[in-house]
Amino acid sequence: MKLLRLFTTILATVTAFTRLSADSIAIADPSFEALTGSDPAFFDSAGKLRPYQGSIGVGAPHGSNAFNSADPIPGWETGSSAGIINYTGTPFFPNGVPDGQNVAWINVSGTISQTLTTTYQPNISYELDVSVGRLVGFDSTGYQISLYAGAQLLATDNNSISLTPGAFSTATVATIVPANSPAVGQPIEIVLQAKGLGNSAAQVVFDNVQLKATAVPEPSTLALAALGFAGLVFASRRFRR
Repeated sequence: MKLLRLFTTILATVTAFTRLSADSIAIADPSFEALTGSDPAFFDSAGKLRPYQGSIGVGAPHGSNAFNSADPIPGWETGSSAGIINYTGTPFFPNGVPDGQNVAWINVSGTISQTLTTTYQPNISYELDVSVGRLVGFDSTGYQISLYAGAQLLATDNNSISLTPGAFSTATVATIVPANSPAVGQPIEIVLQAKGLGNSAAQVVFDNVQLKATAVPEPSTLALAALGFAGLVFASRRFRR
């Protein structure tokens, strides 16, 4: 009977572990589709960007396919060399973009960032996934995606993927925030950067930004489970004798 109770306890613990699932954390405009307008030179009748039309910061120089905007990427902090563009249906990405029709573009060494209302919590694993693309016919520029807690860098991916022209790859960073981390209670900040590996015409684009959080069992819980398994093995051996 005691062996049965021990087995039931261990089974419940294992079941709890297997039920751990990733929860999505809300990000403002994660696929860069929120930009709308009424100028027919840049927007269609539904207010969406026309193909190969885009935004750029106030005062920044641009070609005929872009317009200056005080909020070039809604929901994101940007520098002058960044904005949103619709590359769907253009030769730069023959197979389209990962989500929607727009992407965020960054030239040379620009940065965009977003500080979330969600704060870091203890014993949680955070995973940031971002689609990163390289244009056909453009020089390659590096990329970097990072998770910050205030001024503290928690995780970063600096050019770990070799980007293919005309395609997107998923860059991923992850970090676990222990209970004693100074990051606990700090707002989550996402930072996307171009690294300027090419010339002044180099550009990198981002799309489909996703952040997931998964609970991590505390060491004491894991130790209890290990002890329970050991006890079960010991008890079963005695039972067989």
